[in-house]
Amino acid sequence: MKKIFLILVTAFLGCISCSDPKLEVYNPADGQIAYFTGGTTDDVYIQDLTVPQDISIEVGVTVASNVARTIAVSVDVSGNATVDQYTIDNASLFIPANSYVGYIKLKGVYENLSQTVAAKLVLNLDEVSGAQVATFDNKYTLNLYQFTPFVRDEFIGTYKVIEYDEDNVVLDRYDSEITAGDNDNELIMGNIYNSDPGTQTVLIMDDSNPQRFRINFLPFLENFLFTSANDGDVFVEGFTGRFSAGLKTLDFTYRLRFGLDNTGSSNTATYRVQATKE
Repeated sequence: MKKIFLILVTAFLGCISCSDPKLEVYNPADGQIAYFTGGTTDDVYIQDLTVPQDISIEVGVTVASNVARTIAVSVDVSGNATVDQYTIDNASLFIPANSYVGYIKLKGVYENLSQTVAAKLVLNLDEVSGAQVATFDNKYTLNLYQFTPFVRDEFIGTYKVIEYDEDNVVLDRYDSEITAGDNDNELIMGNIYNSDPGTQTVLIMDDSNPQRFRINFLPFLENFLFTSANDGDVFVEGFTGRFSAGLKTLDFTYRLRFGLDNTGSSNTATYRVQATKE
């Protein structure tokens, strides 16, 4: 079992680094800059619908214009998506007048996609009229999959877990057994934090939004992990994550709450879990 003391040192160092801004802030006085303002990557699960769903990719500028701005994009060769797996709505390639953002609309082609292998579409932001394309966030990666419904029993089994710190450095690798929970949307994950294979943490699998399968958690005082002689009862405080029903993968963050008063008054740094079923 990893020692909480070591984690607290990590947390302290992490707080020091928090005061060192990593993100640049661009002032409109620097010029009219355009880039992908809604993030630069996404996984999308395409359903078999009579009217296919739209996928929206946000493009923004630092200064609004009183006329519409046109957007030009190209498909980067680093992707592997073929032209029969998606369509781009050319009519959506603009930022409306007096607006800071526009949305590129795409559709995935259900029958030509796989449930387990991504069709990787990489878009280059080539031009936005009247603005300079930024040297950052100018490439967007979209991973297209065929939609797979969530079936709890298909998630039961052994998982290979990689655990990362807040700087995305690998901290640990271990196995975890996942079993069925009390409710149809609950899984029990053993050995979180590589603490003990017998520990149990409840994962609540939320499939209400087909495009955004989420992992939620009970309040941390209901997710007991173990008791430490030096730190009292230790609990798992989980934060919303994502899962793939096709790939059988879990991705979420958590931290430990502890304290000799057994109320979780202290906490460690935050860790990221990526788990894949064997």
